[in-house]
Amino acid sequence: KNPSYETDVPDIVDKATQVFNKCMEKIPDLYPDTNYVLSYLRNQHTRGRPLITILFSEGDPVRIEHILQAHKIIENNYFWRIMIKTKSEQAYKDIKEVGAGYFRDKYNSKIMPCFFMVGDNLERDIRLANKVGFNTIYKPSPYKGVEQFIDSEDIPSYTITCLKELIRIVKKQRWG
Repeated sequence: KNPSYETDVPDIVDKATQVFNKCMEKIPDLYPDTNYVLSYLRNQHTRGRPLITILFSEGDPVRIEHILQAHKIIENNYFWRIMIKTKSEQAYKDIKEVGAGYFRDKYNSKIMPCFFMVGDNLERDIRLANKVGFNTIYKPSPYKGVEQFIDSEDIPSYTITCLKELIRIVKKQRWG
C-alpha cells in the first residue's frame, strides 16, 4: 500500500474539480449554421407556417442562460419555450402536451402538430422521445461521437451530420 495514496487522492480530486469548473465557465461554440437554422425555423412561423421551437435541457440553468445570451439566442427569440428539467419519458410527454395545447388554443385544433426532437444522446434524447411519438433526429456530438444503437427504441427517425439538414427534414415532414 502506498502511504501517500490517502493524501494524494483528495488533491487529485480537488484539482480535477477545479479544471472541470473552469471548463464549464467557458462559453462553448455552437454547431456551424445553428443561428441560420434557428432563424429559418422562427421565420417559418411568422410566415404563416405554424412552428414552435422548445429548448429542452437538463443542464445547469445559469450556464444555459449564459450560453444563450452569449450567442444571442434569447435576443433573437429563437425559442418559444425553454424547459430545464431532468429528461424522462414524462418530461417528453409534458413537452408534447405544452406544444399541442398551443396549437389547440392558437388554431382551434385545425392543425395536427408534428413533433421533432433533435438530440445528441441516444438514451437521454432519442429513446425517450421515440417512446412518446416524436420524430427523432440524431446529431452526434463531438463530445460522445457516434453512439451505437442498443435496441430499436434507440433508432432515430433521421440522422444528420450538420444542422442545415434539419431544414430539409422539417420541410418534408411538416409542409410536404
